[in-house]
Amino acid sequence: VLKGRWGAARLAMELKCPVVPIGLWGTESVWPRSSKLPNVLNVTSPPSVTVRVGQPIMLRGRTAESNTTKIMSTISALLPPESRVRRTPSEEELRRTHPS
Repeated sequence: VLKGRWGAARLAMELKCPVVPIGLWGTESVWPRSSKLPNVLNVTSPPSVTVRVGQPIMLRGRTAESNTTKIMSTISALLPPESRVRRTPSEEELRRTHPS
């Protein structure tokens, strides 16, 4: 489950402007959470990163929380189907998320 912060929703509500949702998938292969720098040396077989830009959405909710939920559900719809399958990460996957 993607958990969003209220900043984008609050800003868009204040300015009365649309939000452009962007879904990124595969970025952890380029810049793992545990790394201080991205892996730019893997030029022979670079990882695949998917970027999908959605249509701008106007926020109609009354609260930042409801609008954040709308933004996150729109972003989730832009991601590939495997992003919506609940799974338990392996010990190795968890280890890679912690700083060295």
